[in-house]
Amino acid sequence: MLGENVGADDHIAHAGLPPVTAPHMAPEKPPEQAIEQVRELLFGTARRDSDKRIQELQDSIDALRADMMSLFADLEARMADGDAALERRHAVAAQGLGSVVAELGAQLLKLSVPGGK
Repeated sequence: MLGENVGADDHIAHAGLPPVTAPHMAPEKPPEQAIEQVRELLFGTARRDSDKRIQELQDSIDALRADMMSLFADLEARMADGDAALERRHAVAAQGLGSVVAELGAQLLKLSVPGGK
């Protein structure tokens, strides 16, 4: 290998010493951290966007649920009011029918009694 230009790092590596790192070089990270950093760089924005969209959808569902519960409460109140009004009309009708039956009964009694015109 005469005549080849061999770098200083090559001589150190051959000597069994660790390679020299320049002060501007970042220390190596464990593989798990490096992989996680790459994932964050590649997919972090998409994941954050997805998380944000999921939260927006959940908020919309919660708002719709609250609206539906309010509408159901209003519907139940209207049904209760309608039921009460129907009961009142039923009572009035029953009273009116009672009066008509009593009047018819009185007229039948007059007709059945001789000379009860």
